[in-house]
Amino acid sequence: AFSKKHASVSIMFMDIVSFTSMSAITSPEDIMQMLHQLYCKLDLLSLKLKVFKVETIGDCYMVACGLEDETNHAETMTLFALSAVQAALSVKKPNSEENLKVRAGVHSGAVTSGIVGLVRKRYCLFGDAVNTASRMESTCTECCVQCSSDTFKLLSSDLQSYMVTGLMQLDVKGKGVMNVYRNRPRGSVDIESIANYKNSDKEYLEIF
Repeated sequence: AFSKKHASVSIMFMDIVSFTSMSAITSPEDIMQMLHQLYCKLDLLSLKLKVFKVETIGDCYMVACGLEDETNHAETMTLFALSAVQAALSVKKPNSEENLKVRAGVHSGAVTSGIVGLVRKRYCLFGDAVNTASRMESTCTECCVQCSSDTFKLLSSDLQSYMVTGLMQLDVKGKGVMNVYRNRPRGSVDIESIANYKNSDKEYLEIF
């Protein structure tokens, strides 16, 4: 099987808050339509920021950056996550006027990529960094992005200042106590507070 080692990659997992209970009272067709609307927005965002969409499983959306040795992968991945959380707010829950709420987790580390299987072959990522990114998502709160200290130390000082508002320690399953960082939930991303962004970057954090 084809495989390639990557020394440093940033990975994001995102899922929908209360998706299981929502699915129990909503038709599969309506759930599919909602996910299609959300994923189309995220796919467009991934193309703009040049992050790699790995896969979707149910309500889980997984992307990575750094597979092509991009040096600013943590910064790009965190920007994507912040923007994805905001973009989700422009999607309505099925048969409701309530905005969709998601949560996202980001971690950076070494992975191995490869193509597995014979039928409908899939490009996958393997390694503890993948598991840790998933833990960052599952322990996050709604409408927030949570990143590990490994991702945080790779961010610019301006983005660090933005994320450090939610510094805390969490007992993460399989990992022990970890320092994690969250942005505070806001109605919109306060892009103006991050001084070093270029004007061309602002479009990435606008609600679609």
